[in-house]
Amino acid sequence: MNPEQEILDGLKLAAGSGAVIGLIALGVILASMVGAS
Repeated sequence: MNPEQEILDGLKLAAGSGAVIGLIALGVILASMVGAS
């Protein structure tokens, strides 16, 4: 499977049931960035 297809599949998941999980992941990443700085 090529990377482009994997990205498209990831976007489909994010647009579906993974939207909330994506927001949580963004929150965790932002929190870690703030904590590291």
